Amino acid sequence: MSLQRVVITGLGVVAPNGLDKASYWQALIAGQNAIGPITRFDASPYSVRIAGEVKNFKSHHRIPQDHLKHMDRSYQMGVTAAFQAVEDAKIDLSSAEVNRWGVYMGLAVAGVDMY
Repeated sequence: MSLQRVVITGLGVVAPNGLDKASYWQALIAGQNAIGPITRFDASPYSVRIAGEVKNFKSHHRIPQDHLKHMDRSYQMGVTAAFQAVEDAKIDLSSAEVNRWGVYMGLAVAGVDMY
């Protein structure tokens, strides 16, 4: 069995307590969390009414607008974090060997926007 190496060269974060690596880290070291009342939808029918919501999210400017209308918000967040990681790694996408890298994502359940 041959071992394959994986190298993490950049980080991207879209989380309730930070929309990028720097703000997320600052929230972590300050002990801040983003747990609070659910505001994205009416949670009154449910027994749980608190969550960690990602607020003020804007998808990455490199995601084409025509793709956004077909992407669930949760996928937009994942792709945005992936673009952040590419930028953090200082990868020049114009000269990258695109057949050698990629982003693969999967969700067990679609986001609340799909219901």
